[in-house]
Amino acid sequence: MKRILMGMGAVFAIVLLLLMANEYGNEHMIDRYQKHHYEENQLAMLGILQPYIAPYNLGNVYYQRGEYEQAVESYQKALAYQPPEGADCMIRINLVLAKLVSFDPEKVTVEEYDDAISMLREAQEILCLNGCAHMEDNKGHNEDAQELKEDIDEVIEELGVPVTLIKTDENGDPLSGAALQVQDIDGNMIYEWESDGTPYTNIRFRIGESYIYHEEEAPSGYQQAEDIIFTINEDGSVSYEKISEAAKEGAPDEVIMVDQKPEEQEGGGGSEQPDPQQEEENEGQTPQEQLEQLQQQTQVERTEEINEDQYLFDYEYYTGEIW
Repeated sequence: MKRILMGMGAVFAIVLLLLMANEYGNEHMIDRYQKHHYEENQLAMLGILQPYIAPYNLGNVYYQRGEYEQAVESYQKALAYQPPEGADCMIRINLVLAKLVSFDPEKVTVEEYDDAISMLREAQEILCLNGCAHMEDNKGHNEDAQELKEDIDEVIEELGVPVTLIKTDENGDPLSGAALQVQDIDGNMIYEWESDGTPYTNIRFRIGESYIYHEEEAPSGYQQAEDIIFTINEDGSVSYEKISEAAKEGAPDEVIMVDQKPEEQEGGGGSEQPDPQQEEENEGQTPQEQLEQLQQQTQVERTEEINEDQYLFDYEYYTGEIW
């Protein structure tokens, strides 16, 4: 019995020494930390009753030294110890900040967009786990975590959503050479480019905002298309204020503008406008003279249109005599 008591006393003494060493180490580190001396503290690694404290403090040291990857690893180790509610949320906040500290929305390229959104959504999930923040409302049990989650919402909104802008002819074929613009709803130009036959994806649009897809100049041989006014929905899809004749239905995140050729080029049945020069030349001519001139003109046009290989006779023998 005496040996058992002595053994228990020895274990208690060791535990007490470890706790005292850990407490001293933490206090020493905190004191130096507050004086901006950011260094690792090996004594603080001896935590027993609150094992999450040591990696959390170490994560803060790494954060202050700008070693953000090591800070992330330390915060993740701290969370693995399943700290109590208050500490859990604090560690989650610091973990998210360490992940996002180098993130600059202004430098996100189109190619990096999907990865950036995934990283921001992942950060929000970290904050929302265990109820520190709520994804659908503002009722998370930690005010700072909820505010950080909503700040990330604003960054995502600023990044916008990608929409594909397409330019085609009436047959649906890609069309090059159109001078195109995206304007805000007041008609102020936001971006401009020239179509090259490929879909244009270099712009991101803010959810809930309306925009104008505008053709400043049509390619040669085509009529200028009407403006297309579209709005970005919460799911990233596009809806239209009105159905423009220039708009063609495509994927939910596409806006397709169609250019038409003039009716006379399409053979659309438009009546020919009188030629003022021809009318002037016809003045003073008798009906017979006008008929002869018209027949000669028609024959010249047919000669130019028909390939010589298709001729049944050589047109050198044609006299153009009126019968």
